Amino acid sequence: MLQKITANTYYLINDDEKERPTLGVISGGNASLVVDAGNSSLHAQELISEVKRLRLPPIKYVVVTHAHWDHFLGVNEYEAHFIVSKKTNEKLQFWKSCSFSDEGLKEIDREMNVGSTFSEIIKTELNDRDTFQLKDADIIFDNQLTLDLGDMLCTIDEMDSTHTEDATVVYNPKEKVVFFGDATYGKTTESLFHYSHNKIDSMIQNAKKYQVNWSVLGHESVCDRDEMDLYWSELTSSSRAVHTSSLKGSIDTFRLNEGREPTDNEMFFIKAFINDIIIELKS
Repeated sequence: MLQKITANTYYLINDDEKERPTLGVISGGNASLVVDAGNSSLHAQELISEVKRLRLPPIKYVVVTHAHWDHFLGVNEYEAHFIVSKKTNEKLQFWKSCSFSDEGLKEIDREMNVGSTFSEIIKTELNDRDTFQLKDADIIFDNQLTLDLGDMLCTIDEMDSTHTEDATVVYNPKEKVVFFGDATYGKTTESLFHYSHNKIDSMIQNAKKYQVNWSVLGHESVCDRDEMDLYWSELTSSSRAVHTSSLKGSIDTFRLNEGREPTDNEMFFIKAFINDIIIELKS
């Protein structure tokens, strides 16, 4: 069920068991914009049904925030303009050539390491999977795009990210809501979850430029300004503490810098930044 954030901005809550990210809807006087297409036909249809149930303006645009399968494989269900960044479009070319037959799913897993849940969802929730082909993007933007939904301007920006090279953010300045997709998360490499030391400062700087009361993350509930400020603060303090792969040394540096013990969240982040160093040392 679509949940209302502000007068004209909604979200469909994530479902981790089904690998479903949070989806968003911004409605203007003439049209609605969807943020992320969903991970399957059924996921997309659920959002489309909700838009109709609430009698929102018709969906005119679907923006995909990055080229991870759970955010775009539902896009063929929409009769709307499919919008991606140039970087995302390049990454989607692999998926356009994929077969989603049983053998094709095995090949995708070998190539992309998507895991067993991916195949289970595709087999049960993707319509006509044996003949499915991801449709072409209708609008491919570079850096920034602004759309008018009818007395409602939305800004679509590329953003530096610790999660992916092709992160896109959707911003509703009138109602002060931003959809970050997965841009503010870390990522897993060689079974190690990590945040990139090299990108963390620019990611936070990019994210904090938006004047918002509400932030929507790809696999979370809606966060208010105080919650996001705490998130940025904990990421920053954790990053500043890690200079080597030593957990003890990093905790000692944290205590010296901050004059206190790290919180549970900060301990998680410290270990993630250490993992980043470990990955760098292996390369």
